[in-house]
Order: sequence, then C-alpha cells, then structure tokens
Amino acid sequence: MDVEGTIRAFDVKSGRRIWSITLAAKNKEDEDDMSGGGIAYATGRLIATTGFAEIIAVNASDGSEIWRRNLSGPMRAAPTVFKGRVFAVTIANELYALDVRDGRELWSHVGITESAGLLGGASPTADGSVVIASYSSGEIVALRTENGRVVWSDTLSALRRSDPVSTLAHIKGHPVIDRNRVIAVANSGRTVSIDLRTGTRLWERPIGSAFGPWVAGEFIFVLSNSG
Repeated sequence: MDVEGTIRAFDVKSGRRIWSITLAAKNKEDEDDMSGGGIAYATGRLIATTGFAEIIAVNASDGSEIWRRNLSGPMRAAPTVFKGRVFAVTIANELYALDVRDGRELWSHVGITESAGLLGGASPTADGSVVIASYSSGEIVALRTENGRVVWSDTLSALRRSDPVSTLAHIKGHPVIDRNRVIAVANSGRTVSIDLRTGTRLWERPIGSAFGPWVAGEFIFVLSNSG
C-alpha cells in the first residue's frame, strides 16, 4: 500500500501487476490526510487501515471490496488479524476489535490521550487469549481477545528528560510475546520484560528505541535511539 492509499498486487514470479485498488473515499476532500496505516492478511482477505479513519477488507485474489468501516480517528499502524478478529489502534490511543467477516465492532478500549508522539505506531500483538495494545502515551495494556477485559496494564514513562524527544514515551515498535513474556521498548529509554499472565515486570533495561525488539533463541536484539 503506497502513501496515496493504493494497494497493488503483483505476481511473485514475474512481477506483473495483477490488480490495484485505491482505498481513499470518493467524497474525501483532503487526501493529504491519507498518510499512515498498513495492511494485514488472513483467510484470503487483505485488511487495510488508513489515515482517513477507515478500515477496509478486500479480496486478496481480485482486489474487490468486501467491507468498509469508519473508526473514531486515523490510524498510523497496520492492523493485526488473530482468531477471526481485526485489532487496530487509532492515533487517539483507541483499540478496536472488529469481526474479520463483516467488520462489525466487537469491543473497544480507550487509553490515555497523548497530544504529541512519533510519526507511526505499533500494531497490536496477540497470543493465546490476550492481545497487547501499546500507545503513544507509553501505556501497554493486555486485554482479553473475546471481550476486551483488561488483564493488566503498565506505563513506560520517561525516567530522565534530557531532551524534548526523550520525553515522548511512545511505544512505536510493536511488542513481542515470547515464552509467556511481553518484551516492549519505549522511546522514553525503557526496555522491559513483563509476565504475560500476571503483568509483573520481570526486568528492565535503560534502552530506548523507536523500533520493536527482535527475539531469536535466548537473545533479544534492539536497535537503540543512539544507534
């Protein structure tokens, strides 16, 4: 999906374009608001979040639109599809759970509103019966996938405020779930490991990043803000 909201499908062997579809609403007056969003795939469907506060499902084989829903605000991160549900986060720190079949809203969760943040955002992370939402406020929340009930929450606010950028607690890179631990990195200079079941913080390191962690075997790799 490009910056103008057009999705293009290509043949993996030849590179030939198979189909394309423009997601921008036909009655949209200001197309400059399109920036952001992303796509996810599940059960033959592409689910796209957009910067004009819409989430759209299209047929992956021919690009035909299946359903389209308006949310409360623009989205800067791709959605997550898990167990028949679509999870998407708006720039106002609202998590929506929709039915992947028809886009029906199942539940929603509202985090702390943050007036400033980094460009972009983190896709929700899901495992088992829990979905992890991380917000530009530095909040990280575990919720039940079936009903949105909060299991636990934590906040990765800045410890030291050496410059204006470091005061932003934005968790821009999506958290990773590995062996019943949630690994999350905030721009504020905090990398934490949290017990998925209880929300207990197992350890913390003074490392900040605008990117998510990568877990491989017994190691966690993080590209820090200092390079």
